[in-house]
Amino acid sequence: MKKSFLYIGVALLVLLVAFFIAKPRVAENAYQKAKVFADSANYETAMSKVDFALMLSTKPEYLDLKGFILQNTGVDSTAITYFDKAIALDSTVANPFLHKGISQKNMEQWEPAILSLDKAISLNDSLAKAYYTRGVAKAGLLKFDEAIEDYVKSAQLDGTNKDAFYKMGASVEALNDFNKAISAYSKLIESGAANADAFKKRGIFRVKLKDFKGGEADLAKATEMKSNDVEAWYYLGLAQINSQKVPDALKALNRALALDGKYTPALYTRGMIALQRGEFKNSIADLTKATTLKPDYTKAVLSLGTAKALSKDYKGSIAAFTKGIALDPTNADAYFNRGISYGILNQHRAAIADYNQAIKLNTKYAEAFYNRAVSKFNLKEENSGCDDFKKALELGYEPARNMIRIYCPEKK
Repeated sequence: MKKSFLYIGVALLVLLVAFFIAKPRVAENAYQKAKVFADSANYETAMSKVDFALMLSTKPEYLDLKGFILQNTGVDSTAITYFDKAIALDSTVANPFLHKGISQKNMEQWEPAILSLDKAISLNDSLAKAYYTRGVAKAGLLKFDEAIEDYVKSAQLDGTNKDAFYKMGASVEALNDFNKAISAYSKLIESGAANADAFKKRGIFRVKLKDFKGGEADLAKATEMKSNDVEAWYYLGLAQINSQKVPDALKALNRALALDGKYTPALYTRGMIALQRGEFKNSIADLTKATTLKPDYTKAVLSLGTAKALSKDYKGSIAAFTKGIALDPTNADAYFNRGISYGILNQHRAAIADYNQAIKLNTKYAEAFYNRAVSKFNLKEENSGCDDFKKALELGYEPARNMIRIYCPEKK
């Protein structure tokens, strides 16, 4: 009997020794499986595997993985406790600091996030995600200059990180400093990490700064790299218009509209080219479509009024200018132009009312004084009309001189 108990005890001891020898391997196997499941976003299975691994061993990487899984299921506050446990066991590894910083960023704890990410970067300065996340946190603190530097670094380390490009663009827009924007995108381009968006963004900012040659070069590169980018084709056309390359501009605008026939900036711009070339039918077609798609597109509405007036559709012109005035009642030119159409239709009282408003908004509007004088003469209000001709001349509108000589000799 004693001998059998002895055998049982020895067998149990052997099993225990075997278990403790195998335990690290079993735990590691569960951890590796958890990583695979986590990478495929199967977080429920990943959690069961990592919990089993942690039951066998509390290695820092296991704790970090559990925190990562919690983070990706939206439980950031609990995730941070596991990252802290991992850090307490080994503070020389970057990933727990990185993951902690991400959770703090998710919770909009900007300053703590930056501290965590600073530590991650100090341990491993090639972590693109750490720079990117720190950029987001800095932007959260409105430190856009510093945020841009981090986004640039992130994109240099990982040229496939589109979010870094877009976040950098948002920070650049917030700064409203086009030169800084160009500098930031230039760093990306010079590093070789740039994608088509970097060339497009730099090109757009160059166009906004009236560097049309530089803008055209960048936007041509952007469209070469990404031929289905509507915005890039549009701005390429805009750069070419301003470089007096109208045929090339039309090709670019046509490409933009072939990709998206409802892209109103391209419709407006092509309509304006047609207007300047006297192609009123084409102009009206593009501007009508633009304003139908976007009824509050003020400059397109007002340009449609001009196109209709030049095509001698004065009633249509008045209707368009009336819509434009409703959108922008402080636009003196809109009242002036509607006044012209009223005058041509011999509706001189309505014309005078519009010229009055144009002059109220711009007291030095010489042409409005001149046109008001013409309408007053048509209503037999010669004395008042002569006063307006005189005022127009005072403001430097030379055609008024001849009108004064002919119709207002006593007012020379």
